[in-house]
Amino acid sequence: MFRVNTSIKILTAYIITNKINLDCQIHSHDFYQFLYVFNGRCEITLEKNSVFVLKPNQFVIFCPGTSHKLKYPKPDKVSCTVFYLKFFISYPMISDNKFPWVVDISFLKNKIESTIKLICTVFTDDFKNRELALDGLMRYLFFLLETCNNLKNNPSLETKDDRIIDICQYINSRIPGRITVAELSEKLSLNKQYFTRLFHSNTGISPIEYIVSKKLEYSKNMLVFSSLKLKEIANLSGYNHYHLFSNQFKKKFGLNPKEYRKTSEPFSR
Repeated sequence: MFRVNTSIKILTAYIITNKINLDCQIHSHDFYQFLYVFNGRCEITLEKNSVFVLKPNQFVIFCPGTSHKLKYPKPDKVSCTVFYLKFFISYPMISDNKFPWVVDISFLKNKIESTIKLICTVFTDDFKNRELALDGLMRYLFFLLETCNNLKNNPSLETKDDRIIDICQYINSRIPGRITVAELSEKLSLNKQYFTRLFHSNTGISPIEYIVSKKLEYSKNMLVFSSLKLKEIANLSGYNHYHLFSNQFKKKFGLNPKEYRKTSEPFSR
């Protein structure tokens, strides 16, 4: 979903509370805007009066030209703390043009909030490598957001079995490390064969298929958001043999790693 080019110009980056009036009437602009809610809530009205509420641990992205209106509770009723990030980018960032694109970051909350605060600090500083530092931080933020977005499509989140939900979250937290079915079944104190059947009946895929899928999603993000060599990414994703990695990547995404990086183009220009 995310695509990033090296040309990123941050216009504003700050954390603010609703002690001052943050409400705004319907408007649009020619830059991207991120809005993240640390605490409290924000009511967002889009074109044709469609309304949704942005809650804590959620990010929304306003694409250029998107009309939107923001409304916050009164500070004496609900205290709100939010992060505003406005920027230009020379390459379309959201490839499928879906809006609103809302991401729940609960899974990587600490890392993302630390990155947000660091972006704000660096943005207000004046030093020689400021732009380079901001570029790297933005890439890392996009990488974390894309990782959280991938978790939205996690089949385990629809299961009613809390054990499988916990195991999937454990797998997600360990990617790209080495994970075995024996290790997973032992964590639930279940027989390996029974665990495999239980996992499949809840998610529709085997534990191995789920692990491979998450590793490939990790490698896809690394291809877009890093300049590492293809073999280095394969190794980081847990593959000792690049040929196997390339074949599995192409089977899942329709392109081999080299082709996928070229189409994403953040580092090929």
